[in-house]
Amino acid sequence: MNMSSWIWAMSMLRGRKAHRTMKQHIRSALLGITCSMIPLVLVVILANGMIDGITRRIIMVDSGIAKAHQLSSHSAEEIEFIMDEIEREFGFETQLLYEGPGVLFSHEENQLVTVRAVDSDSAHIRQLELIEGSTSWDGQQIIISSYLSQRLGSGVGDRVTLLSYTEDTSGAVRYKPTLFTVTAVATTGYHMLDEGMVYIPREYGQTVFSHADALTLRLLPGEGDLGGTIASVPMDELRSLLGHSWQAVSWQDQYAGLYRNYQSTKGLLYLIMALIVIAAGVHISSCSLMIILEHTSSIGILRSMGVPLGRIRNSFVITGVVIGLTGTLMGIAIGLLLGSQLNHILRLLQLSELSALEYYLTTIEIRIPILEVIAVFLYGIAVSLVSSIVPTRHLRRMSPLRIITSS
Repeated sequence: MNMSSWIWAMSMLRGRKAHRTMKQHIRSALLGITCSMIPLVLVVILANGMIDGITRRIIMVDSGIAKAHQLSSHSAEEIEFIMDEIEREFGFETQLLYEGPGVLFSHEENQLVTVRAVDSDSAHIRQLELIEGSTSWDGQQIIISSYLSQRLGSGVGDRVTLLSYTEDTSGAVRYKPTLFTVTAVATTGYHMLDEGMVYIPREYGQTVFSHADALTLRLLPGEGDLGGTIASVPMDELRSLLGHSWQAVSWQDQYAGLYRNYQSTKGLLYLIMALIVIAAGVHISSCSLMIILEHTSSIGILRSMGVPLGRIRNSFVITGVVIGLTGTLMGIAIGLLLGSQLNHILRLLQLSELSALEYYLTTIEIRIPILEVIAVFLYGIAVSLVSSIVPTRHLRRMSPLRIITSS
């Protein structure tokens, strides 16, 4: 019979009340560690899904892996040659588009927007979630976001005016209005991108934007480039290939502040959840101490029988670790189950207090980060182990003779 069995046997000998009290302490500690692990796992899934989803949308809809703005005019043959060289050198597909600022007017409102003139089958258009209308445009048609549709009070079939502007060499600003018909209302799934999302046919790019730097080359990621570690381009080599007539920036350069902000928020959430697990560990420690104190006489009998202190201490440590292991596994399992249904849960929780969720993603990409889940498991076991060892220090101060004579 091992030491844990001896402790249980002693509690049975002391009566049902002592045995029931011990079971209550163990259940309480088990429930505490289980309930603390569930939100930690959910935060891991939520934070990773949110950051990965935002990064994917930013890259696919806006920045690409990298983009280059034309500083001086190039012929169509020169641009085609450069695109072929980029694909051959770096393995990334390139997209040609026109991009620049503008103001969109309706009969009710106006809004500053970023205009992109792209092909109807471009990666930009394929990333959109269509709400109404059609993305197969013909003529002077425009695709706007759901945010702009609500703000401007314009829907499919309505006429809007796009005011583009440029600055000439003398510093004078020139404005050019162009009339478009709304052909579709769509969303990228990310509120920040939707605020200024406007797409027009690429053949109108030179008409709307007369300045050279509106022409843009965007490096598109492949299917395997957005999973896990985001692929990157050696920017020094890209700038060397493009020469001084292009200005190239990576997606990290464009969104470094935003990405660091999300990573910092993720770290802060992990820290808060880790402290909750430590609080559950303190509960395990207090429950272990209560069990030790309630079995003082049993410990005295075992010590008088010649049982080494280390074996008695190990029995309590093993009990605490088993509680932690069981609670950690149960908490992770429940957390993963709830995490797989996170989008449904968030939709059910769309109360006024949680309305800010719409400023992030409409749908979170559920991805189970295996390494982080393993780290959570090891962390839960470590907290349980430390919490089980701390109260056993009380055993050293327990004299067998004093225990037996006072019982």
